[in-house]
Amino acid sequence: MCSKIDNIYTIAQPKIYTFITKNLLKIIFFICLTIFIIPIIYDKNIQYIKKTLHIILILALIGFFISYYLKNVAYKVIIDFEKRIFKFHMCRKEKIERRSFKSIKKIEIKNNTKFLFNDKKIIYHGNNKEFHKAINRLNKYITYLDP
Repeated sequence: MCSKIDNIYTIAQPKIYTFITKNLLKIIFFICLTIFIIPIIYDKNIQYIKKTLHIILILALIGFFISYYLKNVAYKVIIDFEKRIFKFHMCRKEKIERRSFKSIKKIEIKNNTKFLFNDKKIIYHGNNKEFHKAINRLNKYITYLDP
């Protein structure tokens, strides 16, 4: 979803994507809890419980790796051409990352858009034509820093 109001471009992921990425660890916790409780209640076999603990451990590790990856992923990007700033709404943080056009080092557009700064890389999954136009328009305002 991309919208343009005056000199402000906004692109955002669907609400379900935002909900899942913000609550991923809670979702995995409840799945693991359910997987752990069901064998204890219905089948008191120790071997079966050990197997479920292995599954829980694997799910927890996968969840933590995904959560670590999502700390640099934005679910919403706002480009304000008047104030010359980016606003990134991050998946794993409540705080909005604000970056000026001057601080950008490079923008890579492939399957997703990567905004590279001196101290951080921010990823936005998904692209569309309006967003590409806004990124191309940035070339007027941005003097990319030397790599």
